[in-house]
Amino acid sequence: MAAGPNDELQTQIQYALVEKLSLAQKRQTKLLELLDECIFECNERLQFTFTNPAWQARLGYDNDALASMNLYNLISSSTQRSLLEVSLNKLVNRKHTKPAIIEVQLGLKSGQHHWFELRIVQDGSGGYIGSLFEIQQHKDIQAQLLHQQNYVKRLSLVASHTQNLVVITDRDGRIEWVNKSFEERTGYILKNIIGQKPGQLLQGKQSDITAIKAMSEALEQGRCFQIDIVNYTQAGEPYWVNINTSPVIDSTGNISHFIAVQTDITESRAALTALKEAKLQAEQLSEAKSRFMANISHEIRTPLNAVIGSADILLDSGLTREQTRFTEMISTSSDALLSILDDVLTYSRFEAGKINIANEPFKLDRCLEEAIDIVSGTALEKSLSVILNIMPKVPLSIIGDKARIRQILINLLANAVKFTHQGEVVVKVDYFTRHDQLTLQLVVQDTGIGIAEDKIDNMFEAFMQSDTSSTREYGGSGLGLAICRQICEAMDGEISVESTLDVGSQFIVEIPLRVEPKVCDSKARTIQHRQHSHCWVVGQHQSLNPAVYNMLQHYDLTYSWFEHHTDLPDQVANNVDIILLTDPNQLSHCREYLSVSNQQLQRKVCLFTIDLQGKERGFSHDNQNEILLSGPFKLSHLNWALELIDDPSVNQELISQCHGGLTTTLFEQYQDKHVLIVEDNMNNQVVLSQLLAEVGCQTHCAAHGQAAIEYLTTHNTDLILMDIQMPVMDGVTATETIRSSRQRYSQTPIIAVTANAIHGDKKRFIQAGMNDYLAKPINRDKLYQLLERYLNPNHTIKRSKLDRIQHTLQQLS
Repeated sequence: MAAGPNDELQTQIQYALVEKLSLAQKRQTKLLELLDECIFECNERLQFTFTNPAWQARLGYDNDALASMNLYNLISSSTQRSLLEVSLNKLVNRKHTKPAIIEVQLGLKSGQHHWFELRIVQDGSGGYIGSLFEIQQHKDIQAQLLHQQNYVKRLSLVASHTQNLVVITDRDGRIEWVNKSFEERTGYILKNIIGQKPGQLLQGKQSDITAIKAMSEALEQGRCFQIDIVNYTQAGEPYWVNINTSPVIDSTGNISHFIAVQTDITESRAALTALKEAKLQAEQLSEAKSRFMANISHEIRTPLNAVIGSADILLDSGLTREQTRFTEMISTSSDALLSILDDVLTYSRFEAGKINIANEPFKLDRCLEEAIDIVSGTALEKSLSVILNIMPKVPLSIIGDKARIRQILINLLANAVKFTHQGEVVVKVDYFTRHDQLTLQLVVQDTGIGIAEDKIDNMFEAFMQSDTSSTREYGGSGLGLAICRQICEAMDGEISVESTLDVGSQFIVEIPLRVEPKVCDSKARTIQHRQHSHCWVVGQHQSLNPAVYNMLQHYDLTYSWFEHHTDLPDQVANNVDIILLTDPNQLSHCREYLSVSNQQLQRKVCLFTIDLQGKERGFSHDNQNEILLSGPFKLSHLNWALELIDDPSVNQELISQCHGGLTTTLFEQYQDKHVLIVEDNMNNQVVLSQLLAEVGCQTHCAAHGQAAIEYLTTHNTDLILMDIQMPVMDGVTATETIRSSRQRYSQTPIIAVTANAIHGDKKRFIQAGMNDYLAKPINRDKLYQLLERYLNPNHTIKRSKLDRIQHTLQQLS
């Protein structure tokens, strides 16, 4: 049946409706593509049936991937899935007609998790329609704000409870907020000072202008600053604060605020001021102590000089035996007093930190032998043997402080001799390498009373002694070992002790060693034709023999040892030049042996005998190739003995020097010399005049520097002995005046003769223009050495070989 008009119209209307619906669907699809939200449709099992392109952009999933997924798969948290189920149940039961809205965290294809706002409703056919709007940025901002809120809350809590004063100002430095500590310390309440500048409130007359200017400049330039300044409370009370100010930068990079944290340092400043005052007082006290010790030294040494000098003069004046005994007691007691004084002064200088360690080249063997010479007299009086044992390879030309090393050894030897009643004192010298540094080792070993084990640890403390009984048998200041330790530490060295009660002690000193190759070694003085001599050593002494062997090796001499003279061969070997006895009891037998042998030889063999307890210290020579070496054993003995054998003419001069005597030639040299004694103490004038008169000098005494200058203008003078502390004009001023004048006496040699024994005095006197230094109490031998140096600088008297050697060593040391 043909279609009627109505059917055709209906068909047209249907086509029109379909086209219209198609256009609407296209517009809807385009709108969904433009939306930034994720739109979806899903069935009752939440399986996706439709998703818009935003899913690809937001979550990274395409339609194919989403087709096999449901909304539950994407939600990360089980809690959120449970919450979604509850919301859907309410929609199904029509308890909510509006969309269900919850926040969920979905897993992206990249593995990340982002927050979304989920809106979902029923579609009327059992499924659901919904949207997802990403709120991750909102969540991030929310978390950041929460963090900042918590941070600000914590800062506020800290600022409210801190003892420091906290001030927050705007960019112009006007107060916006202060904490409670600020209010309590200053007396200013926040509400009354908002908008004011802290400086106008807090600064006053004692506030440092320079500090205020520095703070203003820093604020203008937006810089951090930290400064100390005096502020004032509302009541006008000053207090010290340390202000630490920092700018606060906003999101635009501009300064929005300043935060100042002020620390109250009033008490610490007061403590610092008190500390500085205490330090100043301590320095003044130390300086006063040094001046006091210098004055004490001067006041004691000045009369002591007269005592010792008078005793020396008396001993040469032909006294009776009884008078000699008492005069020697005066001399010995004076020396003991001087030793104690030196210990106290040295310890005081170390305590004041005024000791400098010298680094100059010197001869180690000479330094050690000088120390031994000082104690040898006391050792011989007690019949003690003193032995210097230097290992053959020890370098003897070194760099260091000769005076301090000698002082250490003198103190150790003096103690050893003091506490040893019988036996020996041995000084062993060696060296070794420690941490690539040469180290000199000095060991002083004795056979004395020893030290109790419980006393050893305290031996190097000041005023500590092993003998603390009421009888005080041994005496002493108790400073010697403390001084030794101070010197060792100043040289970066150390000192230790090993001891057994009633057996003996050994003190071990170890200090860094620097070798000076430019200073000649003593072995260079050995006679050339004896360098390859062979020596027979006869006798057995447990300590002396090793020292003798080391001495011979030092001089590159070979040797053979025989315990007894009966062990000697029938005939002296052709290469033997020296027979050395370490046992004086075998001397007569060896003489007889040599007298027979020498008759059969065309040459004479030298016979050296070492008598450690010989009372006549030095050498005895009978011009028959026989020498007696008496007293302490030293390295230089062999060389000097060889000199004596090779040139017998030096014998008389050597004996003279060993006994401190004066030859007629020396007396005649000074008969035309004029010496000016500048000294205010009358007793010292008398002593010096007598000592100079004994060698032929003509003298004149002046009581002070001004009188000395007046004398010099009208009298020819060859030498000036200048005291330091004198009335009217002191010695330093007088010397500077003499040297600055253009008079003929301006270059006259001047020797400081002073009781000032403080370290650095000699350097000060030399800088003032003096030529040399002689400490009181005056040592007669040192005085005469200076006379020879300055009164006969160019004398043509021929010196012996020994004299030339000794003079050279004096210059080197």
